[in-house]
Amino acid sequence: MLCRHCLSDLPTLHYPDNFFNLLHWPAIDLLFKKRNFDQLICVAPYVWPFDHWLKQLKYQHKFQLSLGLAEIIALQLKSYFQQNKYQKSALTCVPTDVSRWQQRGFNPAHLIAQHLAKMSQIHYQPNLLRRINTSDSQVGKTGAQRRKDLKNAFEVTDVDCSAKHIVLFDDVITTGSTVNEISRLLKKQGVQHVTVLTLAIALPK
Repeated sequence: MLCRHCLSDLPTLHYPDNFFNLLHWPAIDLLFKKRNFDQLICVAPYVWPFDHWLKQLKYQHKFQLSLGLAEIIALQLKSYFQQNKYQKSALTCVPTDVSRWQQRGFNPAHLIAQHLAKMSQIHYQPNLLRRINTSDSQVGKTGAQRRKDLKNAFEVTDVDCSAKHIVLFDDVITTGSTVNEISRLLKKQGVQHVTVLTLAIALPK
């Protein structure tokens, strides 16, 4: 999608010594005080051009972007996937609710995740999770409002007991309420380690 020179100009996050966990960054740690996931990996802040690309994918149905965005993630986190020591790992994505699926006809997180799984050679379980209730759009809501909406919103439908490490992918993270609730459910089902992986994170201004 981009040449190597353009890739180097992207506003991506850098991980010193390949230590892939934003939760060890004090400013990020403060955003997720009560969390059920163990690791947070993000490619970039939710700024241009990532916000623009994701909006084009979601609202203009430019599906070819899902492949390009997956390539960016795979390239930026190549050493992470190479050094991943978890032998029993699986990748899954945050599910969308039925009404959103009927409206859009697709789940942006799934489109990106399926490409990423192939590129990174990690087992993909797209049906591991299911959204069981419908809520209004989470855009613009506070963390407390999101947590209330997300209570009992998901279920684990296909627990593979051999997958003790789940990499949970979402295209963008704002308050973290969604991935935190899903992480709680995964831990309840016996998953030992949950890594939240995202393309972009909305940082406080």
